[in-house]
Amino acid sequence: VLERAVILAEEPVIRARDLHFLFAQRQTGTNPTVFSLRHAEMEQILRVLKLTKGNKAEAARLLGITRDTLYRKLREYRLDPSQWKP
Repeated sequence: VLERAVILAEEPVIRARDLHFLFAQRQTGTNPTVFSLRHAEMEQILRVLKLTKGNKAEAARLLGITRDTLYRKLREYRLDPSQWKP
C-alpha cells in the first residue's frame, strides 16, 4: 500500500487524497465497489505508466503484477501506453 501511495502521490508528502484508491465511491445505479475498484485500478495504471514514461515492464513491476496482466488491463481499459513514451 505504501509503495502504491508513493507512486500515486502528486507531491513529496503523501496526503489523504493520494490514498483515494483505498476508498469506495458511491455511484447510483451501479455496484459502487465494482465501479470504484475498476476506476481506482485504471487511475493507478495511468499514473504508473506516466511515471515510467510508458515502460510497461517497469510499470508492471511497480504495480506488483505480471506484464501479461498489465497487457490484459491495458486492453480492458483501452489504454495506450505509447502516449507516455519520450
